[in-house]
Amino acid sequence: MLDGLCLQQLTLLVAGALASSIAAVIANRLGLAGFLLALAMVKPQLAIGIAAFLLVWAIGDWKSRKSLVKTFVATMILLVVGAEILLPGWIHFWRDAVKDYVGYHKPALIVSILSEPIAIAVAVVAIFALGALFWHFRKTTPGSEPFNFALVSVLVVTTLFLPNAGSAYYNHVILIPGTLWLLFRKDAAFIQKGLTRVTWLLASSVLLMEWIATIPVVVVTLISRPVFERETSSLLVTGPEFVIFSYPLAIFLFVLSMVPYALAQGAQKQRQDDAEDFA
Repeated sequence: MLDGLCLQQLTLLVAGALASSIAAVIANRLGLAGFLLALAMVKPQLAIGIAAFLLVWAIGDWKSRKSLVKTFVATMILLVVGAEILLPGWIHFWRDAVKDYVGYHKPALIVSILSEPIAIAVAVVAIFALGALFWHFRKTTPGSEPFNFALVSVLVVTTLFLPNAGSAYYNHVILIPGTLWLLFRKDAAFIQKGLTRVTWLLASSVLLMEWIATIPVVVVTLISRPVFERETSSLLVTGPEFVIFSYPLAIFLFVLSMVPYALAQGAQKQRQDDAEDFA
């Protein structure tokens, strides 16, 4: 968050629009949710995953949720047409800028860890897996555990595939929902044993290490900022950066281990809803 404020990054406004859109969905103000979701598309790489989930979710109960899609589409048309009027041919300029951006910035986190061909294959698998997850949870109630799991999943995967992973730490602001979901859960049974417990401990430890590693940086900066600026390649700087760099991967492993648990919860919730409808 501080990184984004320092750089005056539009990412913070987009993250706020996404959060507000989800809050509007939970409050059943779907027209407002669609409008805010369209505004967040000014940074499509951040918002497209959430947009895809909410559009699939709207299909799950089209009669009562169609206002979200209609408002989203109408707002997007107004934004695109308005931009064309103000700056004719803007989409070509934007496309060229995106191509240049990918060329001179650092690669995505998943590309940094794996080779590019493997990362592309993983991306394809992740997209299909998210699509299947969205469809499976399309009838869920906003704010329910399956709904929240789908949101956290898409935000975490988005962070893994965003470019400039080694510098754009302000993008981690979209991991705040996942972090809250990681730490503050009503049901702790999922971390009692097995792989899920290991990945939960790993993600929690990496998050804790971010704060611990920051303390000496703050102390040195307060005492002597020139010393800190000269030591940019030392462990004092690279240590915290490595921990921050690793956090999206750590929380991704936890989300991945939670898939069976989330699917079981989703199936149980669906049975309860069907029973209530039958009654």
